[in-house]
Amino acid sequence: MLDRGLEDDWFGSPFIVTFATICGLAFVLMIPWEMSHRNPAVDLRMVASRQFGACFLVMLATGAILLATTQFLPQLVQQDFGYTATWAGLMLSPGGLVTMVMMFVGRPAGGEGSTQISDRGRRRDRRILHVRHDQRLRRSRLLVHGALADAIRHRTADDLRSDHDRFL
Repeated sequence: MLDRGLEDDWFGSPFIVTFATICGLAFVLMIPWEMSHRNPAVDLRMVASRQFGACFLVMLATGAILLATTQFLPQLVQQDFGYTATWAGLMLSPGGLVTMVMMFVGRPAGGEGSTQISDRGRRRDRRILHVRHDQRLRRSRLLVHGALADAIRHRTADDLRSDHDRFL
């Protein structure tokens, strides 16, 4: 739908209007669908929590700013101000230089503890992961053994005799 916009005059095209309406309706209908499931693919209830909701909004704003500065700003200066592609790219270069400098400035500003994890923390994390793995492994073994026990219990003596004869 989006790749045909320039060719079909965006929302002047009935094709694009139809599929944009279908996409919008599907998104609106997805919300109650996901809210009613016990294990949804996209857990929208997480946005209601204060920490995740705040992080979600910050990341949404960051993505919008990055998209605006790297996609729309060069397009704006090329179309409306008559810049060439080279000059539009050079216009973005100070932002790249600031980003490059901030990678080196950010480490001393954050301190030693913000970039490195202590050995004690690493050991604790490994131990937690090991315990969780063991619990999952035990649970899966119990499920397999339980399924085998159920299968054996439901077999009749005739089934066992026929298996015995077949293997001999």
